[in-house]
Amino acid sequence: MNRKPTPAAAVLIAIAALAGCNQQPAVAPIVGTNVATGFVSGNHTYDTVCGQCHETGVGPMLRGRQLHPQLFTQIVRNGMAAMPAFPASAITDAELNDVAQLIQSSATPQTEEPANGN
Repeated sequence: MNRKPTPAAAVLIAIAALAGCNQQPAVAPIVGTNVATGFVSGNHTYDTVCGQCHETGVGPMLRGRQLHPQLFTQIVRNGMAAMPAFPASAITDAELNDVAQLIQSSATPQTEEPANGN
């Protein structure tokens, strides 16, 4: 015997199906540890994750800004403006701390001068 769902049941099924539509996709974990030590350097994490936006003009340049590690961590964990939040499942606290230390102590990158002087 096939039963048709009641209108109330159909509405509940539709709500349950739509509930997952507003969730943000999970951020893939960072991979790239040194097999010998298990260590992922802050520079490697920055280059493979942060640099995808912050070195290509999508996001602001971070190196050379000497951002305080606590401020940097707060922004990474919670997001800010167009920057998404990165949970501990995407970047561990240790990796995040390494990147925060790198950002705080980094020098402003040198830009090349145009060959014609313009």
